[in-house]
Amino acid sequence: YDLFNVSVTVPPCKKIFTVQEFLDLGAWPIGQTSPGKSLNFFSGGNIGLDDVKLMQLPGAANGTNTFVISATPSNPGPLAITGAGVASISAVNVAVPGTYIATWTIWDDADASGAPNGAEASDTFQVKVQVGTMSYTLNPLTVDAGSVEPSGLNLGFGLTLTNNAAGLPLTRLRLDNLPLSDGGGNTIASDNIAIYTVNNPIPPTVTAGQAIPVDLALFVPAGTPAGIYSATQYIYHDDNGNNKWDGPAEFRASFVLQATVPLVPKVQVMAATVGLGGITPGTSKLVSFNCRNTGNVTLTGLRWQKVNLMSGANVITAANASFPPSELFSVAPGDFFTRQVELSVPGGTPYGLYESIPNHFWLWADMPVNNVRDPGEASWSFKISCEVGDLLVDIDEPNLSVAGPPNATTPSTTLSARNTGSLALVNIKATGTALILTPPVAGA
Repeated sequence: YDLFNVSVTVPPCKKIFTVQEFLDLGAWPIGQTSPGKSLNFFSGGNIGLDDVKLMQLPGAANGTNTFVISATPSNPGPLAITGAGVASISAVNVAVPGTYIATWTIWDDADASGAPNGAEASDTFQVKVQVGTMSYTLNPLTVDAGSVEPSGLNLGFGLTLTNNAAGLPLTRLRLDNLPLSDGGGNTIASDNIAIYTVNNPIPPTVTAGQAIPVDLALFVPAGTPAGIYSATQYIYHDDNGNNKWDGPAEFRASFVLQATVPLVPKVQVMAATVGLGGITPGTSKLVSFNCRNTGNVTLTGLRWQKVNLMSGANVITAANASFPPSELFSVAPGDFFTRQVELSVPGGTPYGLYESIPNHFWLWADMPVNNVRDPGEASWSFKISCEVGDLLVDIDEPNLSVAGPPNATTPSTTLSARNTGSLALVNIKATGTALILTPPVAGA
């Protein structure tokens, strides 16, 4: 073998490169301005750049657009070795339908001529923009959500949207939802209306001539008075992506949404299980829980139906549960209300987790009052549970001692507490009595 040397000469040079060779600004209706799209560029030579500029190359071969395609900034200025920058490219007030591809250059205008001279560091990239008409239709023009009870949700009904055969592709469809009204001052707020996308998601692009299903969802809040509700709704194309309709420049199509709210008595205990926690035999416990009139009828004659609580074969009878204050009571449509349940655990009750037996406790509106839970009456079933055992705590230290000078705060000390019972301890607190001198000091 033999050895030889390799010599490489690296001349001084200026280089500039764009990361993106092709920028697609999307499809835009006549008169709109596209949001800026980022163009990343960097200096790739070994000499800094004096004055970086961007421009669309002249001539029909480099683009036939009559509207402006802009770069911001159009003159980024000096760029150090390995330096990088970003420019925003946008089509401004687009006009004349068609698909346009413009060729741009980014260069170092070292001679300050305002145009590339062929010897300066430069790179090219292309910009595409489609211009046309935005248009689509909705069918049917009246969409009936049917009968929806208060606190009820109807999903999956809807309409068909068909893009115009000569229209632009649709990429940002949005629902402009407005409150439903019964004509008498009662409304269903607009935030209860939405496009439902679980079964039929809106595709990212709806091509020219394509028809798609648009499913809707409607929730009727508790307390909504009975009646027929309706209002005009709009599906618009959010050209600039700001999630609101910006006026006639953004196309929209309308339909009427209507729903019937029936007169329905309904009630709900908000928690599926009302837990009382730990209870020691021979004591009782009182717990509050939340309920609601979820219908649109004033409920009267509200009362409770009780059952036994069981842990295996062991029983706490229904008679040991009560719901102060006493029955009967009334609640207005849609109102929340708080009630209490008190459970007494007889002495000698075996330890264990006790739960109400199926079909558990009931809250119901006895309308008319006959002491029977009749079909059609507002009612709600819920579970009650508790754990029977010992509530015990021990402190490990028989005495705690600290020392300090008069009229000063002593250092802190620590005690260790231990749960020696069979139940979990909650809301643990410590109290103390006044300190006394030991042994007593005369005159103190």
